Amino acid sequence: MFCPRCGTELPEAGDCPSCGQARPTLDAPPTPQVTVPGTDRANAIGCGLGSLAIGVLVGIGVSILICIGYLNEIGNAFGPRFGGK
Repeated sequence: MFCPRCGTELPEAGDCPSCGQARPTLDAPPTPQVTVPGTDRANAIGCGLGSLAIGVLVGIGVSILICIGYLNEIGNAFGPRFGGK
């Protein structure tokens, strides 16, 4: 086996004699990375209570503007019949 840092051949036991790098353990399994759902903010799309509230308010605002436009058209269509402009 050779040292991963300097490439010197390692003795049977102990660290590297030239650079002091610790002997790598090949028998130990890799440590699993445990991630808790909902804690990784790098992959978050942006859904949340604040985004939901903003979306609802924007939807209500657009709906109100559409209704005002329809009421205006209805008022212009029937206004002359009832003494309007």
